[in-house]
Amino acid sequence: MAGLNHDFLVIESGSFSLDNYDLYSKSNLIEIHDDLLGYFADSLSWASSYNPCTEEETVGLCWYGPTIIEAGNIDKFSSIISGWLQILSEAPDIVALKGGWTWTEGESSETGNYEKLSFSKKGLVDKLSKLVSFCVAIKESGGSQCLLHLGI
Repeated sequence: MAGLNHDFLVIESGSFSLDNYDLYSKSNLIEIHDDLLGYFADSLSWASSYNPCTEEETVGLCWYGPTIIEAGNIDKFSSIISGWLQILSEAPDIVALKGGWTWTEGESSETGNYEKLSFSKKGLVDKLSKLVSFCVAIKESGGSQCLLHLGI
């Protein structure tokens, strides 16, 4: 699905730098569409994370910038992603989800409708499986690695 994507990759803990964005884009990463993460957003907010731009602890993902999930917080994030993976594994080949409410500017919001999101089940399962494997590798790293999320 074309459009806005979020990137996830494994990096060494403490190595994040805004100056390395070009390096990150050439890394082994997973792209997940913004609409799907928006669908997951409420549950993702249950996981603790860190905003390296503000140098503050936070929850969930920083939608428009980087987020770091350290090894000490990866279990909850992994559990949430694994839950979505399990649910989506039961979906039909084309996964249809209800998106956000939209309407034309200048018209009454009552004339709008919900966006219809459509994804390939295989693509979703592959990406979420790989993200879970990243979480496993981070946990097994003993704290030397973390998950970097690059928002849209």
